[in-house]
Amino acid sequence: MQQKPPDTRIYGEITELNREFLHLLAHFDRADQHPVFGLDPLLARRLASLDAMEREVIASTPCLLAEFRSLPGSDAAPAISDGAHRDDGWSAACRRDIEVFVASLLTYLWQSTHGHPLLTTLCIGLDKDAYRMLSELSFSRIRQHAEHAATLLQARLCAHPRFWPDLVGSVSISDRNLRVLSRLSIVQLTVAQSWPRGTGRDLTYRRS
Repeated sequence: MQQKPPDTRIYGEITELNREFLHLLAHFDRADQHPVFGLDPLLARRLASLDAMEREVIASTPCLLAEFRSLPGSDAAPAISDGAHRDDGWSAACRRDIEVFVASLLTYLWQSTHGHPLLTTLCIGLDKDAYRMLSELSFSRIRQHAEHAATLLQARLCAHPRFWPDLVGSVSISDRNLRVLSRLSIVQLTVAQSWPRGTGRDLTYRRS
């Protein structure tokens, strides 16, 4: 299959998805103190305190800021009983917003696997199994998976000790070059996260 040349418009599309995910993060309404899409609630509140222009700086990060702990329907995805929700702290309205975002995200990822390898890599890294599973999706399967997938949504690199705190803190840095470097670090970390094991180059980070 002939690959299409990279289209610079994909960065605008990723920014739009990031903008919507940041909106969910900044407007979470959990009554408990559980992590918000894998992030510490205090960090989520810092995000909520940013103004629209500051969140736009973060949204322009050149990789997708959202991911799934595991893809819905995969063997690694935890089972969920009918009508049950893992995140009982979400309001019904917020849960609907999450499910709409998840359906849009799955649709975008599915379409990216058909002739846009650069885009797929920026979204999910180098995970070949994830690529295969996404390519086998369909509109009907996305609709079926949306509710379950909403329980699997998390911030990308949420386990990394510094990425999100540094990214949020970068909006107050006056040096534009340092702000850019902070956002670009996600590209290296994304590759490191999905670098094939057994290659002699273990680039992954580990939570201490």
